[in-house]
Amino acid sequence: MTIREIRQTAFNTYKTHRLNSWILGIIAGLFIGALCLVGILSSVLFYLLVPFIVLPFFFSIAMNHLALKEKDELRFSNIFGFFGLYYRSPFSSSFAFFRSFIKSFVIDLIISIIVTGVLYYIFSQSETFIATLNQLIEEMASGSYSSEAITTARDANGGELGRFIDLSNSINYIALAIPFMYFVSKEEITIYLRVKLVNVPLANQISRQCIRLNNKKYTKLFLGLNWPLFVVWLLGSVGGILLSIFAFDNYGIAGPVGISLALALSAFFLPFYFANMEAIYEELAIDLVNARNEYVDNIFASQNGETIDGTKKGSDDTEPK
Repeated sequence: MTIREIRQTAFNTYKTHRLNSWILGIIAGLFIGALCLVGILSSVLFYLLVPFIVLPFFFSIAMNHLALKEKDELRFSNIFGFFGLYYRSPFSSSFAFFRSFIKSFVIDLIISIIVTGVLYYIFSQSETFIATLNQLIEEMASGSYSSEAITTARDANGGELGRFIDLSNSINYIALAIPFMYFVSKEEITIYLRVKLVNVPLANQISRQCIRLNNKKYTKLFLGLNWPLFVVWLLGSVGGILLSIFAFDNYGIAGPVGISLALALSAFFLPFYFANMEAIYEELAIDLVNARNEYVDNIFASQNGETIDGTKKGSDDTEPK
């Protein structure tokens, strides 16, 4: 089917349980957004919350939404009902947290260099900023700096250096969050694939195999249906930064506020997002069967000392057996 046809299929699914879809979407957006505000208090605590609370909760919401296809009934006792299932086979590592984080970190590193360079150019137009920064660098190079010296430098000349540091950190915070959200969301399809394979051995590996074999097709479908989510994220993130600067006059909280606002706004697209993901899953159903068969064939060939093309390992015979 074309993207337009799949979008229509997803919309028809959404219409069958639109009220409960909205309830789940709003709960997910607001609850996770509220959790991300913890980043204002402690960035370390925030990074711990993501893998151990945020992702399992989002997994539970996705599973609750999938259950609506069987019965359009939502019980609040089930909101966290699938939470523990996230840590058990075959659903463990559904979002590929570490792989998603590493890829996001690499992208963030590149963006951070560019953003810091642009901000430095803007702030460097002030001679007092350059003087304060050079003084701090000299103290750090001599080894005579202290926490008091850093605080003094941050607050000097109206806090120019402090605003530069806080704004750089906040933008880089968001620059890490957006690609991480993309990679995690893209990995979500394996949840639905594993539901289909829940009683099949090697469900994790087969679901990954399906994505690898159909990566271009899946990426096209995923972005074609869910691109509004990333627009909302970008608008929410920028809005959060501007809100922190002009409403609260606090550059340091811009990152957490930006992410939280982006998540809160995403609640208005999540009902369609979940329906889109389920429609993509239906589109990949046949591919999942093919991936399972190929994975099993590869294992069988490996156990019998054959290569993928059917020749014996170490054999000089290039003809297929």
